[in-house]
Amino acid sequence: TYLNTIGQQGDGPGEFQQPNALAQFGDTLAVYDPRHRRITRLGLDGSLVRTTSLESAGFFFVALFTDDGGMVAESFSISGGVGSISSETQFARDTAVLFRVTSEGTAADTLDRVPGRESLRAIMAADGAVNVMMRSLPFGRRNVVGVGGDFVWSGANDEFSFRMRSLETGDMVRIVRAPGLNRPMTEAVRTEAYDQAVADSDGTPEDLEGIQESFDLSPDQDLLPAYDRFIVDDRNRVWVRQESVTGPATMWWVFDQTGEALGYVEVPERSDIQAVRCDEVWLQMRDELDVPSVAMFRGAGLDPC
Repeated sequence: TYLNTIGQQGDGPGEFQQPNALAQFGDTLAVYDPRHRRITRLGLDGSLVRTTSLESAGFFFVALFTDDGGMVAESFSISGGVGSISSETQFARDTAVLFRVTSEGTAADTLDRVPGRESLRAIMAADGAVNVMMRSLPFGRRNVVGVGGDFVWSGANDEFSFRMRSLETGDMVRIVRAPGLNRPMTEAVRTEAYDQAVADSDGTPEDLEGIQESFDLSPDQDLLPAYDRFIVDDRNRVWVRQESVTGPATMWWVFDQTGEALGYVEVPERSDIQAVRCDEVWLQMRDELDVPSVAMFRGAGLDPC
C-alpha cells in the first residue's frame, strides 16, 4: 500500500539531486546525497529534521550508513597523480581508501587501502584545469564494501576473497577465502561479452571503435571478477552477489560471521536484493516495461524472526 512520498528533486533543504544511501534510525530517515555533499535527516512524515554538511570530509560517492548514524565512505586516489597527465587513453587502476565519517560530518579514521576500480583514462590539462576522462572496462575489477553491526567487509573482486575489519579500530578480524567460487576467464566469455557490447551499442563507428579499444586495452586476467555487491543482514550474515559479465546478476552466496559459506540464493532476472531481515528477503523487481515493484520472499533455511 502506498503511504507517502518524501523529498523531491532540487537544491533546497530537504531536496535531493543524487541520493544514493538511505537508512532509518528510529523515527528519522537519513539520506546521503554526494551531489550536495550532505546528509539530510527527515521525519517519517517528510519533515526536515536537520542537514549535516560533509564539505570538510572531502568528496566521496560510495557511502554506507553505520548504526551510530555515521558512515563508512570510499574515496579514490588516482594512480600516478597529476604527474601522469596524458591525452592518450591508457589503462589505470586507482587505490580505494575506506574511512569513517562521524554523524557530525567529519572524516575520522582510515579503515583500509585496497586496489580500487580499473578503467581507461585520459588526463588532460587546459586553461589551468585538469580534466579526467574515464571509461569502464568490460571486465573491470574494483573494491566492494559492506557494513553491518561492528564490522566493515571489503574486498577487491579480483578473486573470491574479502576481509572483515573492526569498524571502531580498523583492525583485521579475518579474511574469507572461497577459491572454489572463482571462475576462469575464457575466450568464449570474452567473445560473448564483446558481442553483447556491440548489440547493446548504437552501432555508430565511434561506439564500435570505443568498444574495440576497451577490449584491446583490458589487461590479461586469469579469473572473471568475482562479485559486485555485499549486503550484511540483521544476523551479520554477508550476502555476496556473484558478478555477471554477460547477463543479469542473479546468484548470491551467503556467509556467516565466521566466514563459513552457508549456501546460495538465486533470484529472478530483473530483480535485486535490497535487504534481508531474519528469513525475509526483500527484492526490487522490474517488469517487462521496467516498472519497479517490491516483493518479499521467505528464505529456505533462514531462521524466522
